[in-house]
Amino acid sequence: MFDPGARLPAHDHHGDEQSFVVSGSCRIGAVHLRQGDFHRAGAGSHHGDVVSDEGCVLLLLVDAEDYRAA
Repeated sequence: MFDPGARLPAHDHHGDEQSFVVSGSCRIGAVHLRQGDFHRAGAGSHHGDVVSDEGCVLLLLVDAEDYRAA
């Protein structure tokens, strides 16, 4: 869950990350996502900040190594 105005810094991925916007909206780098949208960041990828101006709930599926690093 992201509060309004929340920001997660840019980061790299060891494994795949799959994001589904349950409610609200956010930006992952230059990609704008709204409720119902899906985004995939592949293994070895880098993306910009994750920002939610209005707040959002994301369902994230992440690699175990990336989860432990967070």
